[in-house]
Amino acid sequence: MNEDLCSLTEWFRANKLSINISKTKYVLFHTRNSLPDELIPDDLTLTIDNINIDRTNCMKFLGILVDQNVLWNDHCNYITSKISKSIYILNRVKRILPHRLMKTLYYSMIYTYINYGLVLWGHTYQYNKDKLFKIQKRAIRIISNSEYNAHTDPLFTKFNILKFEEIIKLESLKMMYKVINQLLPEPIINKFTINLNIHTHNTRQASDIHITQRSKQVTHNSIVHRGPEIWSQLNNEFKIIETYNLFKYKVRQHLITIQAL
Repeated sequence: MNEDLCSLTEWFRANKLSINISKTKYVLFHTRNSLPDELIPDDLTLTIDNINIDRTNCMKFLGILVDQNVLWNDHCNYITSKISKSIYILNRVKRILPHRLMKTLYYSMIYTYINYGLVLWGHTYQYNKDKLFKIQKRAIRIISNSEYNAHTDPLFTKFNILKFEEIIKLESLKMMYKVINQLLPEPIINKFTINLNIHTHNTRQASDIHITQRSKQVTHNSIVHRGPEIWSQLNNEFKIIETYNLFKYKVRQHLITIQAL
């Protein structure tokens, strides 16, 4: 690793770029209990320009907190904290602004946090999803100016807003559509195995994605496993839609309809 870091540093210099060493740390990724501290050598030292870089258990990368066990607990706590601050603001203006503008604020101040990078961390453990859904319900009660304990199912239907679990499904399906139609970079597409199934609907073709066999829970909670699972449950009429924007619109409306049942 130190040899690679040395080569990387030389490449940066040759291309007139620099590394901010003070913000550079390293993470040892592993499943829970698979890498006890006693197995880590005492002399494990990584350096850049002869400066030691520190080890951390969690690091923010492009706005997403990635922890050493890839459990997403830290990121979900971070999202919850951000949304709580936004909810405070919504609560202050709920008696001033109409529902239409409150819904706009929801999408700009809350949904953006929920949706960002969701295909990576959204398939986290259920306790994380329950926590985020709970705070989403708080938000929907506020934008509708309802009681703190009001039943939220009618409110999600009234405002045409997807619940957290359905947002995860939508984002996963959008990614799978892009995978099948080769709208993503090749290294991402190569993470999946596409199977072509022929059916008789207008002699069109719909593709399915091979569902990987999981060996660990962390694999089960990844988009590589959960994405194909969710795609396999989608009706073929949606899979053969020719444009991405139409697919996104139709699937969202479908999820809204199912959610209201």
